[in-house]
This record gives sequence, C-alpha cells and structure tokens, in this order.
Amino acid sequence: MANVLEKEKEAKLAKNAKDRKKTSGLHALLGRQVANWAVLHIKIHQHHWYVKGPNFYALHVKFEELYEEAALTMDQFAERLLSVGGQPVSTTKEIAAAATIKEHEKPLVTHPTNPASN
Repeated sequence: MANVLEKEKEAKLAKNAKDRKKTSGLHALLGRQVANWAVLHIKIHQHHWYVKGPNFYALHVKFEELYEEAALTMDQFAERLLSVGGQPVSTTKEIAAAATIKEHEKPLVTHPTNPASN
C-alpha cells in the first residue's frame, strides 16, 4: 500500500512540475507579447507625431487609430497574463529587456538636445 501511495505522490509531483513548466512558458510568451505591443505602440505613436507631406492628415489619423489599437491589444495581453497568475512587464527597462521588436536603427528625426541622434 505504501508503494502505491509513493507512486501516486511521484506521479502528482511530476504532473505539477509539468504544469508549472507549461505555465511558465505561457507567462513568458504573454509577457513578450505585452512588451512587443508596448514597443509597437511607441513606434506607431512616433510616426503619428512626425508624419509630414501631402498625405499628412490621412496618415496622422491612421497612425492614431493604429496606436490606440496597439494600446488596447497590449492591455488585453497584460490582463490575460494577470488572469493566469503572471505579472506583465510594466517599466521601460522591463519592456526593453523583454521585447523582440527593437528600436529603429536611425531616429526618424534628429533632436538638437540629443547628441546621439545627430
């Protein structure tokens, strides 16, 4: 009887470890999505601010629509992550570390107060 109980305990521990691994993978995936959507939101917002040219108004409005959609999507991923026991990234440092979407190689505009962009 003790042997059967021991085997059941081992099976339960193995299942719990497998479940934790799955949950950890889900948390990582959702966390990366939160970070990527945060970066995308910022990048689209940047284009919204700096769009120029004959199609300014149409593009300005479209970029606003897109960054609002990106913010909503980011929020949905973060709330899903919270609902399954995870913790979404919520600082710029965490977002930069977790995101697979990276900054533009060169800035869209140069800022006189930022020597790195000149």
